[in-house]
Amino acid sequence: GVRAFFDHFPPYSVYKEIAGAQWSLALSTLALAGYPYEVILQELGNLSRPYVARHTRRIEREFRKGVTLGDAMRRAGGWFPSRSMVKNIMAFGERPGFKETLKVLAEETVRDTTKMVKSMANGMRGAGYFVMFIALAWLYQAFNALSLQIQTIVQASGH
Repeated sequence: GVRAFFDHFPPYSVYKEIAGAQWSLALSTLALAGYPYEVILQELGNLSRPYVARHTRRIEREFRKGVTLGDAMRRAGGWFPSRSMVKNIMAFGERPGFKETLKVLAEETVRDTTKMVKSMANGMRGAGYFVMFIALAWLYQAFNALSLQIQTIVQASGH
């Protein structure tokens, strides 16, 4: 839909990354605690904000059809929580010790998302400095032009 299109562009893409990282961490923590995926997905669907709940319910619906968690995420569409996380879950999901691997993947996702947000903030700060520089240069030029006009008027009036 429309939101899936906008998920590729800021600020929607940033929200998807942050929400996906939080969701991944919650999923991995509950899985490591021993909860079955059916229960985790149901509870995350019930407790999440509408955007995340919609993705979670799609994943849950596919998972209840008997496919693996990674396949359920892929078939649900939208690459939620992220394309890389879905691909990793598809690759490692059936291996022994997967719940520990899932926790590591979720923590990496949180770290990567934090770095991305920080770099975007730094970029925005740099853009802000650039805009201020342009504004100050324009003001300086405007004051010089005004000063020149005043000098011209004073000289023309003979004072």
